[in-house]
Amino acid sequence: MPLPTFDAHRNLAVSSIAVTPSPPTSGTSITVGSGDGARFPAVPFNATISQPAALLTPLNAEIVRVTAVSGDVFTITRAQEGTAARSIAVGDLIGATVTAKTITDVEGAFTGVARGDAANTFTQVQTIQAAGAPTLYFNDTSQPANARVFQVADYSQTFIVQALNDALSSVLSVPLTLTRAGDAMVGHDIYEKQRATPIGGWIAIPFNAANFSGYSGSTWTVAAGNIGSNSYCLIGRTLIWTLWISGSTLSGTPSQYLMLTLPASISGAVNTGLIVPATFATSWINSFGQIWPGDATKLLLTSIGTNFPNSGGFSCGFTAVIAF
Repeated sequence: MPLPTFDAHRNLAVSSIAVTPSPPTSGTSITVGSGDGARFPAVPFNATISQPAALLTPLNAEIVRVTAVSGDVFTITRAQEGTAARSIAVGDLIGATVTAKTITDVEGAFTGVARGDAANTFTQVQTIQAAGAPTLYFNDTSQPANARVFQVADYSQTFIVQALNDALSSVLSVPLTLTRAGDAMVGHDIYEKQRATPIGGWIAIPFNAANFSGYSGSTWTVAAGNIGSNSYCLIGRTLIWTLWISGSTLSGTPSQYLMLTLPASISGAVNTGLIVPATFATSWINSFGQIWPGDATKLLLTSIGTNFPNSGGFSCGFTAVIAF
C-alpha cells in the first residue's frame, strides 16, 4: 500500500487577520499580519480562525484549509472538519494548530500497515524491493546462538536461501539456490518420500542367508564371507541394486534359475514380470533377471541356454535397475 501522507507542521504558526475575505462568510482569500506568512508551514495545512481572547466554540471559530500562500496572502477553503463558515473580521486570530485531522491522519496511518510488535495478516500481494539484494531474515530466538537465522534473498539474479550467524556477518551454509534459467542447486542431501537416506545414498544390505535360494530342487548356499558388496539406493520409484558374490556354492538338481530377495522391503509394489536390465558376470555363464511372477519379492536370475553349474565355487555380480 502507498505510504501515508501528512500535512506539514510548524510551531507557533500564529497571526491575526489584516485583510478579511470578501465577502467575510464565503470569501477565499485572507491576509495575515505583515511578515507573519513565513511563520506557517508548507501548504496544504488546516488552520483555525477565531475571535481573539475567546474560548473556542463552534459559534466563534472556523477551521479552514490553506491551499496556497503568497507572502502574507493565504488562499483558503472554508468550513473544514465539520465547522461552519463565519464572518471573519480584522483582528481575528489564525493559527495552524492541532485539529482533529492531525490526530486522525496519524491514526489512519496505522490501518492496514504492517507492525513489528504484532502478528500481521496480508490480504494483498507484497513486494520487497531494493537495489542490490532484496532480503528477508527469519530469526528463531528460541534456538541456540548462531543457529537461529535464515536469509532469503534475491542476489544477482539468483534466489538464495542460506543460514547466517546471529550477527548476519557470516554465511554458515547455502541450502538452496534457484537461477532464473530454472536451475536448482542444493547445498547438501535431498530426502524424498520420507526416507531416512538421501537420494543417491547407498544403503548396505545386512547379510541373511535366506535371501539366496535355488529353484526347483537346486540349493544355493551363500555365506557372509562370500559377499563382496551388497547395497542399493532409491531414487523416486527406482531401485538400483549392486551385488557381488564370490565363492558361493550350488548343489542339488541343476537349474536355469536362482532367486534373490529384493532389498528395501519392496514386494507387492514391484511390477511383476518386469525384465531387469542387468550386467551379470560369472565364471561360467551369462544371465539376465526379472521379477519372479510367483513371488513379487524375488528377483529371478536366469541362465541363458543352459543350467547353472551345480558343483565348485560360484561367483556372480550385477547392477540391476528395477522400477516399482
